[in-house]
Amino acid sequence: MSEPARIPDAYQQIDQVRRQLIEAAAFSKHLTPDVLEHLAGSLATGLRLIADHTTASPVRYSGGGHKHAGFLRYRLR
Repeated sequence: MSEPARIPDAYQQIDQVRRQLIEAAAFSKHLTPDVLEHLAGSLATGLRLIADHTTASPVRYSGGGHKHAGFLRYRLR
């Protein structure tokens, strides 16, 4: 899979983990250690893909766009 196509997949993985954790908290669901380990692995994979992409092609903040864009790009490095 090409690198640009992997970035949306990484964000999707992270979003799925976020939604599962929110659902568990909202409905007082018990998450087993195996489920938590799987979620942590998915989160780590997504973050690694994004980190690899940002180090391969760093994005510079140009001053325009979203007010937190520079902060978000800084945090991904």
